[in-house]
Amino acid sequence: MQMNMRNERKAFGRLTGVHYSVLQGLYWMLQCGYYAFGASYLFQLGLSSTLTGVVLALVGAVSALTQAQIANAADRRNALAPKWIAVILMAPVCVLLLLLSFGIRPLWLSIALYAVVWVLVMDVQFLLCAMSMDSVKAGARVNFGVSRAFGSMSYALSAYALGLICAARGTAITVPIAAGLSVLFLLALLLWRVPAYKEDAQATGALEEEADTRFFGRYPRFLLFVLGCALCMIAYSTTCNYMVRIVNVLGGGSKELGTVTMITALCEIPTLLASMRLNKRFGSNRLMMVSAVMLSVKMLLVTFASSIPFLYASMLTQLFSYSLFIPVSVYYVDALMQKRDRMKGQATMTLLFAIGNAVGSVFGGFLLDTVQEHGMLLCCLAISCIGTVVMVCGTQRGDMRPKAAQSTESA
Repeated sequence: MQMNMRNERKAFGRLTGVHYSVLQGLYWMLQCGYYAFGASYLFQLGLSSTLTGVVLALVGAVSALTQAQIANAADRRNALAPKWIAVILMAPVCVLLLLLSFGIRPLWLSIALYAVVWVLVMDVQFLLCAMSMDSVKAGARVNFGVSRAFGSMSYALSAYALGLICAARGTAITVPIAAGLSVLFLLALLLWRVPAYKEDAQATGALEEEADTRFFGRYPRFLLFVLGCALCMIAYSTTCNYMVRIVNVLGGGSKELGTVTMITALCEIPTLLASMRLNKRFGSNRLMMVSAVMLSVKMLLVTFASSIPFLYASMLTQLFSYSLFIPVSVYYVDALMQKRDRMKGQATMTLLFAIGNAVGSVFGGFLLDTVQEHGMLLCCLAISCIGTVVMVCGTQRGDMRPKAAQSTESA
């Protein structure tokens, strides 16, 4: 009897890991419609570069504000809370995307509902991460790195497919495709089953009381590090949001945009899978400095790309730039900070992506309307280089490898 129960728990754990990978895959396929083709869709509706930037910026800014409220609503003592909040957010997304698929007038209402959809979808990302952490605490076998890599692979394949479809049918087709994916994702959420767990509420309360307003005072370099990251993310987000215009200048269209997006997403997979091993070997601070330098190298190559094949080749630097930044920034904060400050540190890093997306959207739209594509890229290159220098200066020195790796090497 006891052996059967143990085998059932193992089987449940494996199925939970597969189920979570499916959730990540569907989610990033859904996100692809916005991140890769959102600007193209708004351009097709007739919006200028500046107005497109404003819409994209509002999506990022409102998402950053609402995520903080959602985080407070998700009671971490119950592993099912993030799931049901995600379900509540995704239900209207399905309805709105179905309505948008049939067309809504006037135009401003269609754009407003489109923005609301992506705010809600972005809010789910935080909950999806929480579901992973909660499931591990509840005893399920979920590997976030592997599942997130599966999400990147799904994003890459869907980007390539959408590029081909949009080239034939126009970018408006991304909306009904997103509607279908949102329904599948909602069904996968409803089928998610993880046993509840309870944390030590007294210990959690003590940690919250211990954390005070002297957060940056305890880590003198961290504010400088955050400023450098923010500048790099502004430059990175600007080029991502307006990659369609960069591709158009080089003579490409939706098909080539899909290929560019696919290459960048595929480059994330090996880095995500190897990130833990790299952290043990080199330390998160050294890897952060490598990612900072490579973000500017990528920006330099994109700025002076003279053809579509050259642009494709420049995307390979994603392996050591943004793809490295995503997981290593988590390891870096965890290694740098005391236990009481780690959640605040992680929240600060998450906020950087929203700030970069919001500022980059408005900034890029304005530059496109004033100095055109090459001028925008030159400005982004300058900002990225400044951000790299500031980030490197703000990165903690010393050996920040996990202690287990340090002790093994010294032995």
